[in-house]
Amino acid sequence: MKTAKKVLLLALCAILLVGATIAGTVAYLTSQKTVTNTFTVGKVEIALTEDLINVETGKKLTGNQAGTTDNLQNIELVPGRTIEKNPKITVSSDSEECYLFVKIENNLLTAGKINGLTGWVAVEGDANVNGVSIYRYNTTVSAGDEVDVFTSFKCNETITEYEASLDGATIVITAYAIQAEGLDSDTAFDALFPTSNP
Repeated sequence: MKTAKKVLLLALCAILLVGATIAGTVAYLTSQKTVTNTFTVGKVEIALTEDLINVETGKKLTGNQAGTTDNLQNIELVPGRTIEKNPKITVSSDSEECYLFVKIENNLLTAGKINGLTGWVAVEGDANVNGVSIYRYNTTVSAGDEVDVFTSFKCNETITEYEASLDGATIVITAYAIQAEGLDSDTAFDALFPTSNP
């Protein structure tokens, strides 16, 4: 009887050993996939350019005339003359959508008036009244867009032949861009000009 129990016990141990071995080699059907997100930092980028003009006539140079002038310095102010000016902001082809602002420092207040600020909204000051102003373009702009700031400067009929206050006077244009996403036009202005003082 004891021998039969031993045989049975040994048989059970053998079965358990075989079962454990089989269970250890069982394979499950599985699948695994990985998606890697790679991020790059967006950017806002603009350029500010202006066509060259004939400093003696105030007319834009075209074609082969473009090489016949120095630059945009020493432009002659003549009573009644319209000087063609086209400062232009170009949004880079890989830029994010953005708001455009421009600060104009007009040191020629007594000499004439800036014309053609089409599409721009005065946010602070007036370039033709107090000389320093900030304007915001009335819509957001996208990659590749081009926006003219203004088109001309019209000299007063009353400019005298020589006015010391006008000699060497300038119009300075500074362009700004800020992302449109997550901002409205007011918060965009506050972010660029936190002291609200041009």
